Amino acid sequence: MSILEIPKPTLMRILIKPVIIAVILFAASPASAQVPPGAPSPTRVAREANNAQREAGNVAETVQNVNDVINALKDVKKMIDSLVANDKSHTAGEVHLILVGINYADESLVPVEAALKKLEGITDLKKVQKTATVTFEMKSSQVPIDIWKDLPKQVQKPFIVHDKDAYNVVLLYRAPAKAKK
Repeated sequence: MSILEIPKPTLMRILIKPVIIAVILFAASPASAQVPPGAPSPTRVAREANNAQREAGNVAETVQNVNDVINALKDVKKMIDSLVANDKSHTAGEVHLILVGINYADESLVPVEAALKKLEGITDLKKVQKTATVTFEMKSSQVPIDIWKDLPKQVQKPFIVHDKDAYNVVLLYRAPAKAKK
């Protein structure tokens, strides 16, 4: 028997199920979805979503790398701070206030020397002169810039801090203006 000889109601019962399944599948497929004019296709949307997800992963990785660098720098800072805090070589070491451009007999040295003698923690204070330079040598656990800052402002007034390090402060003398006759 050929397909043409099968009665129509029987043929309809046999073919109706595959046709219904095909219609359901066609309606559910993304290719058949109607896309408004000018809207991106579903494939393009999926591709853009994948790109955005990849970029988000890159940003997260970069942020993590930056956090790692910041943490490493914090560790280095802690290590340096620890080394500096444990450096006992400066304790009660010899420090110097070097006054440049002043003579040994200048009256501006008297208040500096007197103020240094009054400060606590300074021992073995000596005044040494060499050609237009006077150096106050002393033993102290303080760094010399802190010693200088502890002196009264009136004592500091004729001097400018020129240079400093852990053991020395170089001060330039500014002679007071001479009164006009």
